[in-house]
Amino acid sequence: MDQLDKIRRKVEEYERCYQTATIEALLAYADWFAIYGFYIAEQLSSHKSKYNTYYFIRKSTISLKKQALVNEMSAAKAEAIADAEGLMALRNEIDAQSEAYSFELIWKQIQVMVGTIQQRISHLKKEKGYHQNIT
Repeated sequence: MDQLDKIRRKVEEYERCYQTATIEALLAYADWFAIYGFYIAEQLSSHKSKYNTYYFIRKSTISLKKQALVNEMSAAKAEAIADAEGLMALRNEIDAQSEAYSFELIWKQIQVMVGTIQQRISHLKKEKGYHQNIT
């Protein structure tokens, strides 16, 4: 989570100076966020893979347990027992899904910030050109 702290600090820094930042400073912020967006995308990919792994582990665990129990009891009772015993696998799956979702939201927000910074740079360039034409 160290990267998330760095991102949070950089967002706070940007928030304090975005209105007075130069084009060069805004370009530096855009580059920084784009680079850290890549790192977050890597972590997002890892967490989604972890989520998918837990999903298939849970599905196969429940299915195998259910098949083993069907021979001993009714299908409905076997399914209920298999589902109950699969709760830990479900918990792992939900945790992994939550982590992946968090990283996805952060990644998307970084993309929004980069887009916003690029719009600000474009606006400043237009203003700079306008003021140069006046003088």
